Amino acid sequence: MYKILILCFLFVNIFASDKKILIPLYSYPSLWIEKENIFKKIKNEKIDTYVIINPSNGPGEKLSEDYIEGIRFLKAHNVKVLAYVYTLYGKRDPYKVKEDIYIWSKFYEEYGVSGIFFDETASDLNTLSYYKDLANYARSLDFNFVVLNPGYTVDKSYIDSKIANIIVTYENSMQAWNKSFPKNINKEIEETKLALLLHTLKNNDFKKVLNDPKTKNFTYLYITEDELSNPWDDISSKLFEEL
Repeated sequence: MYKILILCFLFVNIFASDKKILIPLYSYPSLWIEKENIFKKIKNEKIDTYVIINPSNGPGEKLSEDYIEGIRFLKAHNVKVLAYVYTLYGKRDPYKVKEDIYIWSKFYEEYGVSGIFFDETASDLNTLSYYKDLANYARSLDFNFVVLNPGYTVDKSYIDSKIANIIVTYENSMQAWNKSFPKNINKEIEETKLALLLHTLKNNDFKKVLNDPKTKNFTYLYITEDELSNPWDDISSKLFEEL
C-alpha cells in the first residue's frame, strides 16, 4: 500500500515538473516585481516559461519605461517574453495587425521581446492563409516564436503547416474543463506544441488538473485560481507551489 502511494506521489510530481509554462501576464509590471518569489523559482528550477505582455490591447501608442523595466526583470529571471496582438478571429484588417507587430518591434524588441502571441485566432481552414501571412511577417521582423490562440480545437492543417510554435487549443474555466471538454482534440507535433489555459480553479483542482490524463495532450499550460472578468490579471502562486 505504501509503495503504491509513493509511486502515485512520484507520478504527480514528475508529471508536473515536465510541464512548460505559458502565462498571459495581462497586468502591470509592478505586479510582476511584487511576485518576484515566483520568478525566482522559475529561474532557480529552470522552468521553461513564456509570458505574454499586453500594455494596451497590444503595444499601446507610446513606449512605456515601466514595461521596459518589466521586460528586463523577466529576462533577468530567464523568462521569454511574447507580445500580444489580437486578430478578431481572422476578421481584423491584416494591415492593422501588422502595424501592431511593427510597433512592438520598434518599442520593445531591443529589450527582449522575442515573439508574437496572436489572440482571438480563428480555427477553420479558410483563415489559414491569413495567419500564415501574419506569422511570416512577424518572423521577418525577427519575432521568431509565434503562438496562436483559438482557445479550442483547430483544423489539423494549422498544425501540419507548422506556422506556429505553440497553439492554445483549450482556454476556459475549470467548470467547463469538467463538463464540456471537446471530444475532438488536436495532436501536437515536434514543431508545433499545444497549450492549455485554465482559470477559476479551487485549491484542490490544481493537483487534479496536473494529474488529469487530458492534460497530457498539452506541453504548455497555465492554470490559475484567478476568475473572470479578467482571469489573467494576477499570477498564480498555487500553480508554482505544485510544480
